[in-house]
Amino acid sequence: YTLFTHTNHKFVVYNNNNREDTKLELIVTAEAGQSQLHILQFNRVQLFIHNPEEETIHLFWKENNDNEEDEHHPVGTIHAGDEINIQSDPFHTFVAFTADQNGEVKDYVGEYIVTANRGESQKITIG
Repeated sequence: YTLFTHTNHKFVVYNNNNREDTKLELIVTAEAGQSQLHILQFNRVQLFIHNPEEETIHLFWKENNDNEEDEHHPVGTIHAGDEINIQSDPFHTFVAFTADQNGEVKDYVGEYIVTANRGESQKITIG
């Protein structure tokens, strides 16, 4: 589906016209003359991850490996007071760290487990 719109417009998908049950939020970040692609996957969990901390947060997906050290895969950076929206599978674990002035990982903040089922949304507050 192709849609023409403006930068910073937000599109919200609700569950059966229930505006209390937000399924997905999409924000247009492309500038005039650019294109942006969103792939909607309703068989995943929509996560709204908020960083109320005063520091920037680095977020990683934690992959548990049997008999090996866990691997951390970068998901993104969440600036102080900001929120990001991502899609995930149920039971995935995300790990948050603060960042120093150079953007490097500094201190462990916590782990957050996706408890919502496929097709649902979940809010996570860092800290």
